[in-house]
Amino acid sequence: MAVRRGTGPWSWPPLVLAAVSPYLAYTDLRWRRLPNRALTAATSLTLGMLAAAGLGTGPVWRTERALICGAIAVTVAASAALAGAGLGGGDAKLIGVIGLCLGGCGWTYPVAALFIGFAAAAVWAVGVVVVARPTPSPRTVPLGPFLTAGALLTLCLPMT
Repeated sequence: MAVRRGTGPWSWPPLVLAAVSPYLAYTDLRWRRLPNRALTAATSLTLGMLAAAGLGTGPVWRTERALICGAIAVTVAASAALAGAGLGGGDAKLIGVIGLCLGGCGWTYPVAALFIGFAAAAVWAVGVVVVARPTPSPRTVPLGPFLTAGALLTLCLPMT
């Protein structure tokens, strides 16, 4: 990721996501929950890094774009969670963190990350249904690992 994006202050917010991803993936796979403490810490660190990057070394519009992406992402995800579309509150918060972390890189990064994450989760869910043939009781899909993997994969892709 550092080879593709460089090591400047705009590469710091995605590193927060990379650091918290293993813990989020483990807890979501194990207990189907994304802990508020980890998401709050990731959001706080990301906002601090965006402020430092925007005010200290770079153009403010990148910080503004990251904040707009995060706000749009969390608003759409929270609306879907409240409407009963299968998203949980933790998933909505994680989508907001992804918007914040990737928004400084460009408008297309958060969209591509979420597309990749949801597509991977759909493939996994279909595979579970075909292989395991679950009972009629509802089953949940842990979106956290797929969303974070999609975000980290997006940072490695050559996008403009």
